[in-house]
Amino acid sequence: MEALTKKHKTFNLASYHRGIQLVILCVTTSKKKFAELTDKPISYINGYAGSYDLRYPVCNENQEKLYAKPGIGGEAMFIFNQDEIKTLAEYEDLINQHREKFPTASDYYDAQK
Repeated sequence: MEALTKKHKTFNLASYHRGIQLVILCVTTSKKKFAELTDKPISYINGYAGSYDLRYPVCNENQEKLYAKPGIGGEAMFIFNQDEIKTLAEYEDLINQHREKFPTASDYYDAQK
């Protein structure tokens, strides 16, 4: 683990996975690195991502790893604990399990093709 410096910031980006909002969190040193980690263009990160001082201990301990927490809108606030931070992959798996039971309209239309 790299020691935290003044250059390290917590970056966040609101994103949707199968219709459920997640806020992606990551501790890194630059927007460019955050863009690489999220596989988004830097212009998208400049427009939609935010950064602030270090806030979440789990993210601080595991720098440059993508974490997420549920967004404040839609289904996310009813099916997840709003304060729980997990890896992005864990939340995507949980959402996929939820969507097996409760599919979206687009899931239905895609299955009809």
